[in-house]
Order: sequence, then structure tokens, then C-alpha cells
Amino acid sequence: MTTVETHSPETAPLKPVKSARISKWGRFWKIFKILFATGFVLGIFAVIFLGVFIVRSTRDLPTLAAVKEYSPSVMSRVHAGDGKLIAEYGIEKRVFVPIESIPIQIQHALVASEDQRFYTHDGFAPRVLPAPCLPILNIS
Repeated sequence: MTTVETHSPETAPLKPVKSARISKWGRFWKIFKILFATGFVLGIFAVIFLGVFIVRSTRDLPTLAAVKEYSPSVMSRVHAGDGKLIAEYGIEKRVFVPIESIPIQIQHALVASEDQRFYTHDGFAPRVLPAPCLPILNIS
């Protein structure tokens, strides 16, 4: 003989209620976790790539002391007794000219030919920074 258990409404076991809202939030959290994990992994790869790029790019740079003591090679000139130039010797044909002897208009023209907005930014122009990268990437 089997007995049937009956419960009063106060003691009846509760059945889980599935709500559309819970399933939407569950789907949202699943997508969020996947996107977060993907972003985290891509971020780690980006940091590693950036670190390797910086190390490889800067290993050939001279030290600050070497830059401060830089003296460009100039050519040697041989003059005759009367001052006439006989010959010039040197790897690089440079002539040292102090900045004070160059007219201010020429200085400004040289700067303007390189960077028209030189005096309006702090040495970093984000708008024109990608321009030197285009030939490397073969992008027109």
C-alpha cells in the first residue's frame, strides 16, 4: 500500500520559478565574461608586444652622455699660402656654423618646412604621428 503525501499550502515545497529576466541576465553575464576574458588575453598580448617593440627599438640608441658630448665630423680643408682652397678631405662634408650666425628668418623657415605647428604644440603632435608609419606599412 502506498501513501500519498499531501502538503498544505504553507508546507508545500517551493518550485523554482524561471523568469525571463534571469535568463536575460544570465546570457548577459556569459557574454560579458567571454568578452572580458578575450579583452584581458588580447591586452596581455598587446603589453608583451609593446614591451618587445620598445626594447628592440631602443637597444641601438646612444646613451644620454654620448648625445650630450656629440661632435659632428667636419671636413678638413687644405689651403694654400695665399688662402686659396686646394682640397677638402672627410667622410661627411660638413661645415660647422654657429646658430647665432644664422638669421632668425632662416631658422624659422627651416622649422616651418619641417613642422608648421612647431610653436603651437609641446613637441608631440598626435595628428601627424602616424604619417611616418605609412611608408613602413605600405599604406597610401
